[in-house]
Amino acid sequence: MSHPILDRFQFRRLPFQADIDAGALYPSESFEQGRLRLKQAVRDRGMVLVTGEYGAGKSALVRAVTSQLASSSYRVLYVAGVSGSNSLRPVVEGLLDQMGEKIPFNNVPRCLAVLQKALLRSYEQNVVPVVTVDDVHALDTRAWLGLKTLTNFEMDSKMPFCLWLMGPRQDLMGPLRQAGLAEVRSRLQFCYHLKGLQEHELEPYLAAHLRWAGCDRALFPRDVARELFRLTNGLPRTVNRLAYHCLMAAALEGKDLIDQTCLDRAVSEVLPPGLS
Repeated sequence: MSHPILDRFQFRRLPFQADIDAGALYPSESFEQGRLRLKQAVRDRGMVLVTGEYGAGKSALVRAVTSQLASSSYRVLYVAGVSGSNSLRPVVEGLLDQMGEKIPFNNVPRCLAVLQKALLRSYEQNVVPVVTVDDVHALDTRAWLGLKTLTNFEMDSKMPFCLWLMGPRQDLMGPLRQAGLAEVRSRLQFCYHLKGLQEHELEPYLAAHLRWAGCDRALFPRDVARELFRLTNGLPRTVNRLAYHCLMAAALEGKDLIDQTCLDRAVSEVLPPGLS
């Protein structure tokens, strides 16, 4: 595959892409703390909430944990919330579809009952479901309460699966404070807020992605890395986008290192005017 970045820097694959191997993800302090908590949540089972700004790496965190789970003992399910008049329906139907269950037509309460039985059946067959619902800020109050009902087993004496909820904290704190969701809050084992990279973590983060691509050289000088941190506030998704476009600018201009000009070109292509 011919590509300016691959050709110029002789990478094995493109760096700063979402498909980076889970084992190659950089373990920042906040990322590692989140990983440890979710590993414990696998053992404890139950409902947890993972928050973070847009692009903080919540999905990558879940992927890092679930990629280490044996498929013979765990069943990983993922669905994203969608806003609408009945936001629970696509979530529940999506999970039923992944579990290979027949979906009751236009009957959300029945879907919930079928899903609950399927989750319990999987657990009784010694395969623990690990369910991630992303973008939970899109869910309405009824959807939140519906998800909570999934955790009602044998008068709350059993929890046969993991339910991990994810979303941006700035969009969740308001809805979760509603009096009607007090019972949901009481079911949360913990709420973990994933932070972005710290300034001293940016250079090793860049190095980890370059290493995964097959490059052991430092292509981002320290002054460029510092400016990259300032522009992105350490949010991995924005770091990845800017770093990729920096490499593209360098490749097209025949440069071996990223300089300020490359960064300026990347900013003009990635960040809207006024945000840099």
